[in-house]
Amino acid sequence: MTRILIVSNDDAERAVLRALLEAGGAQAVEAATYPGAAEVLARGGADAVVADHALDAGHTGLDLLGERRAASDRIPFVLAVALPDVDVGLERSGEPG
Repeated sequence: MTRILIVSNDDAERAVLRALLEAGGAQAVEAATYPGAAEVLARGGADAVVADHALDAGHTGLDLLGERRAASDRIPFVLAVALPDVDVGLERSGEPG
């Protein structure tokens, strides 16, 4: 079963994503904080990530993505960005549009 890490400091958002992922047959793993998500990923506890852009204490989903890429981790990563301009989000991510 595919383990998907949901990273969001919003309890309701995590609950909705968990329900959707589990209905699709995945195992949802949750982290409400950047350090919690980093810990799950460091121990190999997920096969993919869905992360909110805005996390906690000044951390972002982009920070988490950058950390994983710096560690040469190519885990599939979906970043939920609520920026008004998608191109700005892509520029900040360092990923090609």
